[in-house]
Amino acid sequence: MPLDVLAHLAGVTRIGPVLLPRIATASPAELAGAAASADARVRRLVGERRDLAPELRDALAADPDASVVKAVTPHPGLSEELLRAMVARHGVRVLARVAANPDAPPALLEPIPRCRSV
Repeated sequence: MPLDVLAHLAGVTRIGPVLLPRIATASPAELAGAAASADARVRRLVGERRDLAPELRDALAADPDASVVKAVTPHPGLSEELLRAMVARHGVRVLARVAANPDAPPALLEPIPRCRSV
């Protein structure tokens, strides 16, 4: 399926937090193009992939849309600084996914039990 068709479907279909086969097989150039999409739903689909190039992963981690950040948050290799910035910007919307990150420092996870919305 061409990525432009997938981008259209992402705009009209509710897609949960799953790695779609088309995104899993996308080339680095296709991923970069989709990650630069004006549509946050398309960027979120790219964020579900766990083997992104570090520069693409970090760009998605700094995305202004919480759903995109939430998708990329469990990605291994994110720095403590980026994880802290994600939590500072998006709070409880990303905390549970930060806890799933294998590189999350324990001090960052301490507030999670006190959050009722997680």
